[in-house]
Amino acid sequence: MRPARTSSNPIDTDEMTADWDALLPPPRWPDHDPDLLRLVPRPRPYRIRLACSPIKFRRHSWAFRTLGLRPISPALVSSEKALDAAWDEGGFVPRIRFAAFVFDRDDGRLRIVEDGPDIFAPVGTHAHAERINPASPTKGRDWVVRVSWTAEEWKSVSVTPDASGRPTPLTAAELALLEDPRCSRDELVRRFPKASPDEIRGLWSSLPAATRSIRRTKACRS
Repeated sequence: MRPARTSSNPIDTDEMTADWDALLPPPRWPDHDPDLLRLVPRPRPYRIRLACSPIKFRRHSWAFRTLGLRPISPALVSSEKALDAAWDEGGFVPRIRFAAFVFDRDDGRLRIVEDGPDIFAPVGTHAHAERINPASPTKGRDWVVRVSWTAEEWKSVSVTPDASGRPTPLTAAELALLEDPRCSRDELVRRFPKASPDEIRGLWSSLPAATRSIRRTKACRS
């Protein structure tokens, strides 16, 4: 472990110290997985069609940044946070995430979208208002997702139903794809496994003490 600067040695040296560990950015999601549709800012909108209902989980994006890891928490609600040392002891609340199979209308491929409530909550709002499952094979519709940067360099997300207002029933070819067990919700659970409490505890114990509190790193996150 790298040493921190001490009062007996007030002048910085050429060596990197642990003080800089808290300033590492969160790791990027890998770009090479062809099954993932990453909804990153771009000029033209995305068009997707939900192929299944999403699964819900929580993923750490900051607590284990110095390890280059974004594990999925064993806890889903605050009453379970004792299962997650980073949440329970350090105050690092893992972000709510969802994952679902979708048809990418850009090329017709079946892909997986993992994202937060910004993407999935508007779909859920429409679903409750219309009392229609957005992933229904016959009554589901296409969705238009616009992702851009604001002037303040925040990500802006807009999710709206396709302007036609008509459902887009899944074709015979699309339904055949979904009959493959590798395209089931069980497969999503397999692809996005929760870390065990012991695994989170092991990662947490390996962190330098200076990075084990959200209070100490709050200024770096704003």
